[in-house]
Amino acid sequence: MDKVLKHLFDSDEAMTLPLAKKLHAEVEDSIYRSWESRRKWLSSAFGVNIAGDKQSQDFNAVIDLRNCIVHGDGRLTDLQVAKNKDFFRIREDLPRILGVGLNGRIVIITPDTPLKAATVSRDFILHFDRAVLNKFSNLSI
Repeated sequence: MDKVLKHLFDSDEAMTLPLAKKLHAEVEDSIYRSWESRRKWLSSAFGVNIAGDKQSQDFNAVIDLRNCIVHGDGRLTDLQVAKNKDFFRIREDLPRILGVGLNGRIVIITPDTPLKAATVSRDFILHFDRAVLNKFSNLSI
């Protein structure tokens, strides 16, 4: 997704203008800071809206699990439990989508989890590629 976003920005006519280059340089880090911001920029700047689609929503569970592993040492992170809405979504999605068990904040990866995560990731990538190519049929990266 980062490679596609970078290419779309680099190939946009507006980027030939000094002001557009300067503004982009000011916000560039924030574009790639989170999956939510990537999707927002894809939608608002390039008209590629995938944020509410099933594949994107399911992929959020993969992102959440990754964050538990990388940032929470196998537990839901403080950030993941800080907002009730996010916490309840994660507690529902991890078991339903990835077959992950939860014991309090502890994440229990089951034997089915890796295949489910790979399938969800593949489905998201295919969906993302289709959405981008529908809008930018000549895109070649």
